[in-house]
Amino acid sequence: MVTDEKYFKIMRLFAHYQFILAGAVMGVMTGLMTSFMGKFVEAIGDPLIETFVPEEEQKKAQKKIKEGIKKVKTELPKEMKEFVAEFVQQAPKIYALIKNEKKNVIPSLTDKFCDQGLAIVEKYPLGLKKLTEELDEDTITAYVVLSQKKGSPVEKMITEITAWLTSDKEIFTTLATLGKTGNKTGKGNKKSKI
Repeated sequence: MVTDEKYFKIMRLFAHYQFILAGAVMGVMTGLMTSFMGKFVEAIGDPLIETFVPEEEQKKAQKKIKEGIKKVKTELPKEMKEFVAEFVQQAPKIYALIKNEKKNVIPSLTDKFCDQGLAIVEKYPLGLKKLTEELDEDTITAYVVLSQKKGSPVEKMITEITAWLTSDKEIFTTLATLGKTGNKTGKGNKKSKI
C-alpha cells in the first residue's frame, strides 16, 4: 500500500501539472508570453533554463530564479498575473481536497505508478521547489513561464509527466475527476485501479 507521504506527493504533482499545463496553453493561445519570456530568461540567466542545476548549485539557482521572478513580475501580462493569482487563491482548497480524498484514492494507488511519477520529478534538478511540494506564487509562475520555453528542462519534464499520466487512461481519468460531485474515483462509486 502507498504511504501517505507518497500519496501527497503524487497528488500535488498532478494538481500542479494541471495548472502549469493550463497556463502554458493560455500563454500559447493568447501569445502572452512571447515578449515576457525574453525578459525572464535575461533576469534568471540562460544556464538555468537550458541545463539542469547540479545539486550543489540548487540554493544559488533558487535565489537567482526568485530574484529574476520578482524583477520581471511587474511586467508579467495582466492575464497571466490573474491566472497565477487564481492558483494562489485556490491552492489551499486544492491541498485540502487532496487531504480529504486520501481515503478514497490511496487504496487504489500502486507503488509502481507513484514511483514512476516521482522519478520523473527527481530526474530534473531545476533550482525550484519540486512539483511534489506545496508551491508559492513565485515558484508556480516560474514553472508556467519555463514550461513554454522550447527545449527547457521544465518543458521536457512536463512532456514526460504527460506521457506517464496518459499511459493509463483509467488512472488519468480517476485523478482528473477527483472532487467532482458524485465521482470521487473516476467511475461513480467504484474505485479504479491506480
